[in-house]
Amino acid sequence: MPCLMMYCLNLCCRTFVSVRDLIATALQEDIDSDSQDELLDLLDRMGVKIVPSPENLKAVLLQVAHKQIIQEPKYALDNMSAVAGQPLRTTMTTTTKIQVMYEDKETTCRKVLKMIEASPVTPAEKQALRFLQQFIRGLDEVVLRRLLRFGTGADVI
Repeated sequence: MPCLMMYCLNLCCRTFVSVRDLIATALQEDIDSDSQDELLDLLDRMGVKIVPSPENLKAVLLQVAHKQIIQEPKYALDNMSAVAGQPLRTTMTTTTKIQVMYEDKETTCRKVLKMIEASPVTPAEKQALRFLQQFIRGLDEVVLRRLLRFGTGADVI
């Protein structure tokens, strides 16, 4: 599998699986017995039939990511291809363009701040907007995603 494809699958697995902290901890081989049980339960729910070892955990997670991101959505993609196939073929011609698309969807403070549309009238409203902007600038990526999901229903831009 090309290096870019492994990077994308790894990124997607960490981005879209709701237990990304568990996966990150497991990949660092710093996992306790409770987290090990939780990881095995997660892998079982995703259809993994083997108990991964620390040596093959990354390969197993890449296989799970491939299944979750590519194989399972194939049915929907087959049905959508009749309508959206041609426009997608013209916009996503290379893996570089796909990688740029993923990078453009990455949540950053600057992008979230640009999404805010406000017309404060009173000094109190202006101050509240400044406090909100200052608060957003101070958030790390995980909390920023949670804020975005709370406000928009999605954690990507």
